[in-house]
This record gives sequence, C-alpha cells and structure tokens, in this order.
Amino acid sequence: MAGAESARWRTGSAGDGEVELSGPRVLEGGGTVVAPWREDIRYTPRKAGYHGGASLAEVTVPLLVLLPALEALPKGWQVLPRELTTPRWWTEPRALDDGSAENGTSQSATKAKNTRKRPQPTGEGLFAETEVVPEPTTLGTEVVASSVYLAQKEYVRRAPDAKVVASVIDALTDAGETMSPAALAAAISATGRVKRNIDGFIATLQRLLNVEGYAVLSFVDSGHTVRLDVRLLRTQFQLEGNQS
Repeated sequence: MAGAESARWRTGSAGDGEVELSGPRVLEGGGTVVAPWREDIRYTPRKAGYHGGASLAEVTVPLLVLLPALEALPKGWQVLPRELTTPRWWTEPRALDDGSAENGTSQSATKAKNTRKRPQPTGEGLFAETEVVPEPTTLGTEVVASSVYLAQKEYVRRAPDAKVVASVIDALTDAGETMSPAALAAAISATGRVKRNIDGFIATLQRLLNVEGYAVLSFVDSGHTVRLDVRLLRTQFQLEGNQS
C-alpha cells in the first residue's frame, strides 16, 4: 500500500477503515500518521497476532483490580460476575452458512417452535370471552406450590415472594446448578426487589429450601458460587416423579 512504512501505520490520507492520528505523542511520520482501526486492513504481509495499529485489540489496555474484601470496593464500582467473563460464543451454537445452528437445528424452526399463538376471543360483542393461557410450569413453580414448601415457609419470617423463590430455582437450574451471587441477583431482579445484602437473601432461601438441614442450596468455592442440588431438591420436596 502507498505510504506504508510499518505494519501498523502509514503516511498519507485516511481511507475507509482508517483513522488519522496526530499530535506531540506521535513520534513517526512527522507527527501525523494513518492507522487502521479495522482488523482486516494490512499494510504488510499477514503476521500472527497482528490486529491493526488502531484496532481495539491493539489500543485497549486490560486492567484487573484485586481487592482484599468486598468492603473495600470503591463507590459506584461493581464486582464482575464470573458469568460475564466468559464470551457468549463459547457456549452458543455456531451459526452455519445455511442459517442452521451447528447442532443441525434450523434457527427458523426453533423460533417458530417457541412462538405462542395469541388467545382468540370466543363469542360476540361485549360477551366475548378470551381464553386464558396458563403460565408454563417450571421446577421453581412446582416447588413453591408443594405442600412441603408451604409447611417450610411457616417457620421463616418475611419469606420472599413465591415468584422470586421460583425464579431463583429456575435461574440456577438453567445455569447448570451454579451461579455467582451477583449474577443470580441480576437474573432475578426483574421478578421482585432483591435486598442489597445478597448473602442475607440467600441465607433466607436456605432456610426455605434446605429441608431437615440437607444442603439443597449452598455456597461453594469459598462463598463465591451459589449451588442448587436439583436432584436433592426434587427428593426433599417430593417431586421425584416430575422430571420436567
């Protein structure tokens, strides 16, 4: 490419996918250079690990902040949940050229399968009745509707709303039985107000779910992860026959 004097910059005018950089800290090109911000632009033959002079991979400086305890967390800062440190594409099915997922399931077919039909009114005029579509049954809703849970709730003061408890169970089940406390709080925040003290909230849930002292809900990894033993949950709440 014309004006290319380095793998990361060149002289001349900026084109598509490039940016002009100038100032006292630009030590090459007489104080003004052109650098690519798009990763597919290259001034020299391809090299492993090269991403372009002004691309995000080249100009971003990773910063890791380690604290001795949560109490030392600066105001306005939040702990990054473990779930957010893993790229989503690590676990999502890879889309193929024909629009299907890597596991062979068509995206359009999956979308159509999850689409619900709107309830259609029956009758005429003011006396038309709309068919009520029942809420889907989940493991969480089964637990909070069980006689064991209702009996357990009698011994817990200010127990969380049943909808919140069901959401906790379903979120942990969908996540493979383990989540960080911060990610769990974020997952259920839409269903009800969760106290800022998430550890205290989980302790209340343990009194509800840990029937006869069995560790249905527990902390693992030195308190950094919440674990739900789904198999034990089904046993303690007498749901062994409902493997939904």
